[in-house]
Amino acid sequence: QGALLDLTESASRKPLLGSGAAIVRSFRCRLNNRLLLMTDGAYRYVPLVQTMRLFTTADSIAGAKKHFAAIRAAQGQLPDDATVVLVDP
Repeated sequence: QGALLDLTESASRKPLLGSGAAIVRSFRCRLNNRLLLMTDGAYRYVPLVQTMRLFTTADSIAGAKKHFAAIRAAQGQLPDDATVVLVDP
């Protein structure tokens, strides 16, 4: 619990959709783990340690609200590509 598996650490940078440059990789996720997917606009402006702390709490909605508040505090507004998908088992 609270462990981080970065699925994009070896991904190629900005492959264009339909270009054939994107490499699709599958992964296994235990059903008892939370899965957090974010666009760069959602993770770029908040330190990873803070993001982990916010999204490992039981109240995921409150964590998401605090995360977006932290982005606004850092940038003055939300970037157009700030998207978070949180999947709970």
